[in-house]
Amino acid sequence: MPTDASYVNDAKGLDLPVVGHTYSDFGAFKAHYVFAYNQNGTNVTTSFTPARLGLSGRVYVYNTGTGAGTLMDAGAAFTENIGAAGRGSYIAVPVGGSNIGFLGDAGKIASLGKKRIGAVTDDGTLHATVNFASGEGGVTLHGYAPSAPRLTMSRGTAGAVFYDAATRQFSVVVNASADGTAVVNLSAAASPATWYEAERATLSGPVASQEWPGFTGTGYADYQHASADYTEWTVTVGASGSHTLAFRYANGGGADRPLSITINGGSAANLSFPATADWSTWSTVTRTVTLNAGTYTIRATATGSSGANIDRLEVT
Repeated sequence: MPTDASYVNDAKGLDLPVVGHTYSDFGAFKAHYVFAYNQNGTNVTTSFTPARLGLSGRVYVYNTGTGAGTLMDAGAAFTENIGAAGRGSYIAVPVGGSNIGFLGDAGKIASLGKKRIGAVTDDGTLHATVNFASGEGGVTLHGYAPSAPRLTMSRGTAGAVFYDAATRQFSVVVNASADGTAVVNLSAAASPATWYEAERATLSGPVASQEWPGFTGTGYADYQHASADYTEWTVTVGASGSHTLAFRYANGGGADRPLSITINGGSAANLSFPATADWSTWSTVTRTVTLNAGTYTIRATATGSSGANIDRLEVT
């Protein structure tokens, strides 16, 4: 069913993709399936706000086509270019006290459909009941976790949990017990690092791009000019003391592309972004700073050599 915003956009004659959604309802936990398609228009940028679908707090939005995911606040708008095909498919799930964004049956569009996932609750540990057909083998479950998740089984068996620290996604193969079900229990420690995606920062000069693979979130900041382009994040620091700013980037240009780093418009410090093997090879550079608890703006500005492709800023 189209969202209310899509009806309004259509009534206004706006050239925007139609967004529709449906959901799997497990009570306090609802998984939303969002579909976007282009109506023969020219605008292929789709947008939806999870809070308007009924979600609140932290949510994880997963692109079923690319496998990329974004952790975000439900009240923020999720925006993505759906490309020449003009179609996009997403799963939006809450991230509760377990710190798990549970996506259900890997490789399925409606991955938390009731025939596969019988129940989901989150009381600080996420509990999910998995249903199997008679004689069916292992089922791969997947999702988001800020750190390698802890798994126990109340019913059935499971293999080892695979965790990708770069994407913060996990997967695990589970097998049914004699009654044809499995019950998984998942939780994860909160990450000591907070991610701030570059494509969602303030961009003056750089553009949000998805040309080169390996990024997290929905893209990266692609600097366009030799000088003055900047990416600026607004970050929150919970405790006073020493903090590390880690910039994930790719630089296939063959030479260093230093950026000037400023905090709240203060004194600038150049930070080196050395060349990587190619534009799809990602690396990290860091700077250590002393900050009091509070909110800061962190800006990375090109100073004559343009900039690397900036994926995200991590603050620890």
